[in-house]
Amino acid sequence: EDLSRQAGGQGGTGAGPGAASGSGTGAGGTGAAGSGGAPVLELESAQVRVLRQPPLPPYPRLAQMARIQGTVVVQITMGPDGVPTSARAVEGPFQLRAAAEAYALAWRFSPAVVDGVPRASRFKLNITFYLT
Repeated sequence: EDLSRQAGGQGGTGAGPGAASGSGTGAGGTGAAGSGGAPVLELESAQVRVLRQPPLPPYPRLAQMARIQGTVVVQITMGPDGVPTSARAVEGPFQLRAAAEAYALAWRFSPAVVDGVPRASRFKLNITFYLT
């Protein structure tokens, strides 16, 4: 399932993140050890199922005043329970990165399962901020 979600912006001078969509990281790879010493699975966004997308956060004030828009790519690591354990912005406007990371941590996903065992995993999520 693609993580594409259209999220309407707020009217007036500011808007929340416009859309969030996944971007692949390369399926099947492994990274640092997760819980229990098992490596963290690298997933494509299409392999991740969203259980809960949180409400839009407020648009960052300084970015809004400077009319900064754009897409922030956030690398999310989630535990075997599907709860993000870390979110790190790897691309995008610096003024939007902290808001994108905080927003990404509030999402919930179905965990990756290998041989019937939930596993820690990592993937990328694109969060687009736009002003209306």
